[in-house]
Amino acid sequence: MIEFNKVTKLSRILAIIVMVGLPFWGFYIGYEYGLVQVPTAPVASYALTNAAPVMSYQTASGSIVYAPFEPKTYSTSFYSKGVGPLYSYSFSYPRDFDLRTQDPAGGFLAAGTSQVSVATPRDAFQDPKSNFGEAYMTVSVASGAAALADCYNMPSGARGNAAATSTVTVNGRQFVSSATTGVGAGQIYDSRIYRTIFNNFCFEAALTVHTGNIGMYTPGTVIQFDESKAFGVLNTILDSFNISTSTVQ
Repeated sequence: MIEFNKVTKLSRILAIIVMVGLPFWGFYIGYEYGLVQVPTAPVASYALTNAAPVMSYQTASGSIVYAPFEPKTYSTSFYSKGVGPLYSYSFSYPRDFDLRTQDPAGGFLAAGTSQVSVATPRDAFQDPKSNFGEAYMTVSVASGAAALADCYNMPSGARGNAAATSTVTVNGRQFVSSATTGVGAGQIYDSRIYRTIFNNFCFEAALTVHTGNIGMYTPGTVIQFDESKAFGVLNTILDSFNISTSTVQ
């Protein structure tokens, strides 16, 4: 008989079995749902062939300019369901940006596919005072027949209009691009969406600039933010976005 309020030899054995088996059960569940994440630590720096500064933006204390060796690089890998290669993606971003790996916002693929986002620090673009809120890039990955069939079906465009799409090259890979605007509670979210299909996965990089509706502010207290400044930084991050695969030995 097992006595739940008493440590016995049998209870110790059961505890050891549970502790040893838990990682394997977690791997199995991830395997069944299609992606098994293999996290990798961000790299401290990355190399570019062009030695000129590659990222800059304004803060309340002045302009910050990054040389090629200064930005950080985020990299992660995962296995496909079944026997197959190891998939990886990476991107580089200014070292003081906020990296979010837990429930990141901003993706437009099916729920639960957003992997990571990187956002401007709070003091970015605060001088002069404007209606700027934040700017961020979110990377999402989806797999399965439904995800692949829906990969290039973009969200509605600005104010509910049909989204116009175009094909662009990002770091040597072809992406379908579109733009959309979300409005609500005095907030505006302008997004540029980039998607590509690689083997059996749909990859999305979504760039979003969040501003407040200028009509909600007291006249004369803030100026209209120039979104091209934030999109310029986000596009530089996007330019470093890389998808790769390797054979698992």
